[in-house]
Amino acid sequence: MLSSIMIVRRSIWTTIFFLVVATTFNYAQGFVESMPLLSGSNTKIPYGTTAADAAQGLELTFRAIVDSRCPADVNCMWTGDAVVDFLFVKNGAEAPLELHTHSNYDTEASAHGYNVQLISVSPYPERHDDLPQDDEYVAVIRMTKL
Repeated sequence: MLSSIMIVRRSIWTTIFFLVVATTFNYAQGFVESMPLLSGSNTKIPYGTTAADAAQGLELTFRAIVDSRCPADVNCMWTGDAVVDFLFVKNGAEAPLELHTHSNYDTEASAHGYNVQLISVSPYPERHDDLPQDDEYVAVIRMTKL
């Protein structure tokens, strides 16, 4: 009887251990949190997450950012630019999108019958010696059907 209880207890702990390892592995492999993607309105997408509209088969993932905007504590010759790399998927078909904050470059792009516009990226760099980390960024986009 005692050995049966120990086997069940060991089995439970083994299961918990493997669940923790599997969860950690998923996050280490770029597991992303899904959030609603609202067509026609502004949607906030934090770095590393996916906004989705399951009914339309749409997903938009914030994959990467390069932020060369002039920090607030520096006088620069130009304002700089933040470049955001998205992966736009419709029913399994992928389209990479590279959108900019500076109006001299593409702030919007079209794919899969939709227009995706980058509205803003935050936080804005405040100090040249303390720039935001990638996982602190949030992109605001507006998606509209063409």
